[in-house]
Amino acid sequence: MDTNAPTPPVTAAPPVNEVPTVAPPDVASSLRSEVALLSQMHQAWQAGDTSTLEREIAEHERRFPRGVLSEERDAMKVMLACRRADAEHAQRLGAEFAAQHAGSPHIARVASVCADKRK
Repeated sequence: MDTNAPTPPVTAAPPVNEVPTVAPPDVASSLRSEVALLSQMHQAWQAGDTSTLEREIAEHERRFPRGVLSEERDAMKVMLACRRADAEHAQRLGAEFAAQHAGSPHIARVASVCADKRK
């Protein structure tokens, strides 16, 4: 290796695009709307208002078909179906949710609601 050869000049690395620390306004607004709708679902569930819950689920599906919180919506939908179903159908719905959403934090809650039909 020739130690007398000139070394190439050191150049600065190209600037790295910074990742925004907050979501863009349209994403944040959409998430706020999605959270508000899910809150209404939970209120309807707690009140036993199945017709309102059904409307809110349908609205969420229409507005946020692939929303950040769609798994939560699916859990509410299955729980509503289990509340209305016979014991065998409720158990099947709970098992289907668990299979489709493996690892979901909602599995235990869905299973509990769907299992209540067996009592």
